[in-house]
Amino acid sequence: MKLPVSYHQQRMWFIDHFERDYLYEGGPIYHNIPLSFTIHKKVSTEEMYHAFIQLVRRHDILRTKIVREGDQIFQVVTTPEDAEIIKLFKEVHHLKNNQEKIRKVSFDFENELLLKAFFEQEEDHSRVLFVCHHALVDRYSLTILKEDFLSLINNPKEALGFTMQYKDFSEWQQAIDPYETEMLVTYWREKLSNIQVLYLPTDTERVPIHIYKAATSAFSYDKDRLQSFAAIHGITAQIVSLTAYKMGLATFSELSDIVIGTLMNMRTSLTETTVGAIENLVVLRSVFEENSTLSDACTVVDKTWKAAENNKGIPFDKLVVEINPKKDMSRTALFDVLYLYDAYDVITDEQDELFEYKNQGLGKYDLTLLVQEKENTFDFILTYNELYFKPETIISFLQIIENILDTATQHQDTDALRGIAVF
Repeated sequence: MKLPVSYHQQRMWFIDHFERDYLYEGGPIYHNIPLSFTIHKKVSTEEMYHAFIQLVRRHDILRTKIVREGDQIFQVVTTPEDAEIIKLFKEVHHLKNNQEKIRKVSFDFENELLLKAFFEQEEDHSRVLFVCHHALVDRYSLTILKEDFLSLINNPKEALGFTMQYKDFSEWQQAIDPYETEMLVTYWREKLSNIQVLYLPTDTERVPIHIYKAATSAFSYDKDRLQSFAAIHGITAQIVSLTAYKMGLATFSELSDIVIGTLMNMRTSLTETTVGAIENLVVLRSVFEENSTLSDACTVVDKTWKAAENNKGIPFDKLVVEINPKKDMSRTALFDVLYLYDAYDVITDEQDELFEYKNQGLGKYDLTLLVQEKENTFDFILTYNELYFKPETIISFLQIIENILDTATQHQDTDALRGIAVF
């Protein structure tokens, strides 16, 4: 049965179709989202397979292909036999050490499911790695998949509750009230009028058609210091970290009009347990005055965030079509920089530091910063395009962000930060 695709799925299919064997042999892999976790007990192979079969049967999106017929693109939910599902779940050795290599698999949209899974058995624990294409999942979906799989392992006889399927979300999305959409388009047209490209100083010249190779760099920041600053100024740690990132970009680029993107959760009570790409890309545009302090800039960014959240309802891919920005094949639409935040309650203490989600698979942005709130720190994990930036350049950029936070949290915000130029 052919079902309508979401706007997100349509973009994923188009990118794969355009870039396959043209920019990337076998297809691009930068939309592969890994989910890895450890099961802290001995689990038999049969139990593993049973849980995986139930998981794939529970969430239709895991059995979905995106196909084209004429000029139309559809999603088709398949009904494979259990034996076919088991073939998607392979036992491998040295999974922990080889996960970076393993996750770089290419997917054939029309001829296979966009999911591959692996596990490794040890004496007293097991490791699991799912590799899902971004056409199937968003970051929130990873939490659902992990919790469901662990429930199926630990309580195989207990039925999981109802979950709305992603195909139902896609049908709802296509039926959004045109009047409501036009109101949102009007807001964003005004907000993004005369939008400026965020020109970052790259170490190599940007090529005419955007290519991408991911690398990561990171630093950790003391949680008490950052949260204390946020509490004093009546804002959240999320806004503080976002503002420090934007100010770092302003310093790095010597620009004042800073346009980046973020992912906002669009789930409701109906879709709370739905696996699928429901998060929406939203544009964050802030203009900083010269010599702004971090506290000053937080006020601007907080206002930007709240306004964007109030107008997040239009699917990003539809917004791009409506605004129709100037085409530039060397860049992504509307912004080249992304910001993400994970609260402490979505980070589990049991995660193996070397075996967890590493801020990859969401697109080929020049810079993607994930701020993860841990027990004692905020981890700033920056994924970047190493074809354009050298590691030492990225380290220097992260140092700018850390210096901005240090100056502010040491209560020297008003005077000392003025030495950090924000144009």
